[in-house]
Amino acid sequence: MIKTVDGSGSGLDADKLDGQDGSYYQNASNLNAGTVPQARLSASDLLTLIKTVDGSGSGLDADKLDNQEGSYYRNASNLNSGTIPSARLSASDLLTLIKTVDGSGSGLDADKLDGQEGSFYRNADNLNSGSVSRARLSELGDVANPYICASKTNITQQWQIIYFGTAYTNAPKIVTTVDEAGRIARVTSITTTQFQVQREKANYPDFSFDAGYIYWIAYGNKA
Repeated sequence: MIKTVDGSGSGLDADKLDGQDGSYYQNASNLNAGTVPQARLSASDLLTLIKTVDGSGSGLDADKLDNQEGSYYRNASNLNSGTIPSARLSASDLLTLIKTVDGSGSGLDADKLDGQEGSFYRNADNLNSGSVSRARLSELGDVANPYICASKTNITQQWQIIYFGTAYTNAPKIVTTVDEAGRIARVTSITTTQFQVQREKANYPDFSFDAGYIYWIAYGNKA
């Protein structure tokens, strides 16, 4: 008879449903099918619950981090603090990148050039091609009309006069050497047409005269 009037809207208040008290159906652990509608879910409660199991190793795959997509954090332009560890830097990639901005005016100050320190390139002994410009030869002065005289002369007297064969506008520079070890050449009285030279034994207290050959070069501005 009851079943003829039960159901929705009947007002019937049973003690149990399928042998279970009402509290059983209030426990979400007893759900075994279907999904809970969004209206029954509290966002704040869900956030609190998720935060109890999130973090490293949780497997949680979020859509955004601090309102940014993953691509934002893969863009190095968005880094604003810290330094990148060397393990994350490729030497070949860095070299390729630096070569796009190096060169004249870049301000790049290298430690070596072709494996050599800067001092190597400041040593004239290491030049192996080309010629040194006159501007780099300060000892030769400002020579507008350069002229070189050179010869081998046999010295037969204490102070021997040597003539250039042409006149210079000013006294030229003189460079001399000798053909034997332990001998030196002394130069004095340089004029626009001649100079005097003496050949001596080196380290002799009396500057003993020593006959023999000397080689000399005169460089200056031709008159």
